[in-house]
Amino acid sequence: MILICGYLIWYNNGTYLNIENFVHAQSASYLITAVVAITFLHGRISFQKLNWQPAFYIAILKKSLPFALLILLMTFYSRIDSIMLERLLPDGAFYAGVYAQAYRILDAVNMFGFLFASLLLPMFSHMLKKRQDIQPLTNLAFKLLMIPALTLAALGLFFSNDIMNLLYHEHGDLSAPVFTMLMFSFVCISTSYIFGTLLTANGSLRNLNLTALGGMILNISLNLFLIPQFKASGAALAGLITQIIMALAQIILVAKILHWKPDWKLNGKLLLFFILIALVADLAVRYYPEIKTTIAIIILAPILAFSLGLLRISELKSIMKERQ
Repeated sequence: MILICGYLIWYNNGTYLNIENFVHAQSASYLITAVVAITFLHGRISFQKLNWQPAFYIAILKKSLPFALLILLMTFYSRIDSIMLERLLPDGAFYAGVYAQAYRILDAVNMFGFLFASLLLPMFSHMLKKRQDIQPLTNLAFKLLMIPALTLAALGLFFSNDIMNLLYHEHGDLSAPVFTMLMFSFVCISTSYIFGTLLTANGSLRNLNLTALGGMILNISLNLFLIPQFKASGAALAGLITQIIMALAQIILVAKILHWKPDWKLNGKLLLFFILIALVADLAVRYYPEIKTTIAIIILAPILAFSLGLLRISELKSIMKERQ
């Protein structure tokens, strides 16, 4: 995808990079990826002859419905804001675009959290089935996601204008406050990736679906109230409030259902980490307000995490061993 689009941007000053060619490039990239994957798997996996067994497939569909419903409800409360922006405001298309400028960054960093949750799901499932202690892995996963999430939140708090103006030629000042709130939303989303995955592994789909339904109703209600007053920032604020409540609800469910206990020492270290990284970002934006400073802060974050004892080489080795 990068090679094809890079060529389209470079060749003839980007004349051929339009929406149609972008779709063609994306489709070709997926096709090439599928062919490569099938080539690697050929001869390594044997497929049985496909048999149509209606009772079996109906049973699978029934078992899949709670998962599908959960994804649908989560999509509603995390994606409906841009649609409501466009519908509720006279110039809604413009503000939806402003919101999308900042949301693209959240979309990108969300991939990290999603892949992390995909790794954790089978690990949690295995440990719960074997009745093993989930506390160490939960705390480790929480740390590993919170460190980059809190770093991004600090950068969003102090460098939002610089980042938005670097990425876009217009309306960076309008996207900046949206970006700040979305980066704090990512902290809550990362929390949900840990505890929501743990509840999914435990099979607590009914609790998750009821929580997601409440999150959808809350998000729509907040958007109806905040968007007419604060426009794109209102949508971001509604999303932030919803994600905070969803993260807290999932933590409470895990504590109640799985008897998980919060590690207050770990939480204190994470709070100290955020205060220190935010202080560095504040000093940087005051005395060296250049976008390349953000790279130095990103490099500093893991060093600071190791210094505070949040990260240890032995813990990183243990998670790889558990994965195997």
